[in-house]
Amino acid sequence: MADSEFPIQLERVVFTRSVVVSIQGHRPSDGEMALAGPENKVDVAAIEGDKNAFMATMSTKMNLEGSLEFPYTIDMECIGFFRVIDDKDEQAKTTGLVMVAHSVLFGAIREAVSWLTARQAYGQISLGLSVLRSKTPPAP
Repeated sequence: MADSEFPIQLERVVFTRSVVVSIQGHRPSDGEMALAGPENKVDVAAIEGDKNAFMATMSTKMNLEGSLEFPYTIDMECIGFFRVIDDKDEQAKTTGLVMVAHSVLFGAIREAVSWLTARQAYGQISLGLSVLRSKTPPAP
């Protein structure tokens, strides 16, 4: 395994939406900046015409209702283009691709949010971890 190449390659990342808005009238509680946990969603789809090419879309949304409790409204969307090198590796095309896309795209969103909020009214915030959860709950 040490000699083998990782089966998933990132080709490029692009942002399709980058929105960070300072909430006018924000009131931090007890001098601390409250943060709503982000709502994250990642989807992966095959690119037609190339069985080894995939596009992953990740969105991160926070405080879209504009609550004064939180300093910002955040709505970000990022797209990554990936290539699976081994077309026989079905696990790389499913589970592995989702995990890699989530990690890469959330990292790009986290960096963008940090940079953008550092230049906003209430200062820089850093998004915490994003944990992948199964869309279907485990059987009892």
